[in-house]
Order: sequence, then C-alpha cells, then structure tokens
Amino acid sequence: PAAPSAAAGESTTIPGEVGPVISGRVSDQRSGAPISGVTVRAVDADVSGFEAAMGRDAIEGVSGDDGMYRITGLKAERYRIVAEGRSSG
Repeated sequence: PAAPSAAAGESTTIPGEVGPVISGRVSDQRSGAPISGVTVRAVDADVSGFEAAMGRDAIEGVSGDDGMYRITGLKAERYRIVAEGRSSG
C-alpha cells in the first residue's frame, strides 16, 4: 500500500502510530537541498516565542540525511514548529 501523506495544514493517520504525528522536511530555502542534524521542536501554540525558542514543554525530533524529521508522542493540540541547527551553506 502507498504511504500516507498530508500537505501542510492537513493531518493523516499512520497505522501503528499512537496519537498525532508531525513530520516534514528541512531544506535550504534557496537550493531546496535537504539539511540534516536540525533539531525540530513541536511546542504548544499558546507558549510565547521566547519560551518556545527555549524548548519549554517541547517534544522534538532531528532531521536525517534526507532532511526528514518525525515527532511522535503528541497530544491532540495546536503546535508551533521551531527549528534550530546548522545551515547547509
């Protein structure tokens, strides 16, 4: 069977996963090249910018060689995504 997919702002159910999952790809804005080793945090959308940047109550994942990341273990809430790490340049 084909792998489930969702566009930005949509959700999908992945067999075997418990609870919501956020996944995506970190890439260079100019070239589109994947960026690995970036820490991507899912922070409650109601947490302020500073607290979000500090990772307060965040659940995180790290982008792989293909730039893909996956964050599991989330509650059914709204999240802000915060990424920090090296650039591809």
